[in-house]
Amino acid sequence: MMDTKIPLILFPGLGADRRIFLSQIEQFDAIVPPWIEPVKGESMEDYGRRYAQSLEFDGPCYVGGLSFGGMLAPIVASHLGARACILMSTIRCGAELPWYYVLLCGFLSRLSILLWPLVFIAQFLARWCARLFGWLVGAHRASLFRQFADTPTKWIVWAVGALYRWNRLSTEPADYPFPIYHIHGTKDCVLPVRRTTPDVLIEGAGHVSSATHSDEVNRFIQICIAKTEGGKIWD
Repeated sequence: MMDTKIPLILFPGLGADRRIFLSQIEQFDAIVPPWIEPVKGESMEDYGRRYAQSLEFDGPCYVGGLSFGGMLAPIVASHLGARACILMSTIRCGAELPWYYVLLCGFLSRLSILLWPLVFIAQFLARWCARLFGWLVGAHRASLFRQFADTPTKWIVWAVGALYRWNRLSTEPADYPFPIYHIHGTKDCVLPVRRTTPDVLIEGAGHVSSATHSDEVNRFIQICIAKTEGGKIWD
């Protein structure tokens, strides 16, 4: 375990939970708080503000996030007095969301009556796939299936609509009073790297780099913290 002195708070992606950050929890004693219940039609900005308030956190911190958690991380960080924000496998603004997600999220958010049963069925199948075929897909994928199945359905339904609204409103990366560092895998098929501009690339890494390439991600976090505190910069 690495003692950063200043807490590191991490937010997982859509359909994931603290299990996606097991390596970071072990090395940095990272905090991965649970999501709060969203309000119907709530924007990511409003949710991020309420989420930060719910944490009741007093003092400086580092904030990071992966995928959807990385989209929310700068918003939450701006209400927590964060020293820096560390992004993994994510995008910086809604305009960087791939067009096929925009179409899908727009269609599903307009037909929410269909979205609820679709998400419920997908979670049901994911749970049973993990139970019956975990040995076949491997421990990593089985864990992802279980995390998706354990995510509150209401939260997933809200996130789909929030992503669509974010795409329409967030046309370029926002300015924040703290540095933002971004690491991304070259083989990320969920949020392709060509859509964004990370500081560091992990060769061959996919979307869940915090788990599959934890050594590279942990090293990146160490460098970001050191750089923010006036110490070592990029290798």
